[in-house]
Amino acid sequence: MTATDLSPEEAYRRDRLAQELLSTWSRQQIVEWLQQLNNADYREDMRARLNQQRKEMHR
Repeated sequence: MTATDLSPEEAYRRDRLAQELLSTWSRQQIVEWLQQLNNADYREDMRARLNQQRKEMHR
């Protein structure tokens, strides 16, 4: 399932997870978590969401 195939609820859940990780975890913890994810599509989707959320937080 790609990011464009996600239901609105799943997209929202992933966005909220990205926000939570950025506000509570260190960069290194996030990097390690991404590295251990087995599903490449999920990993890349979360990486993109984390980057987008990080940009929005610094505006």
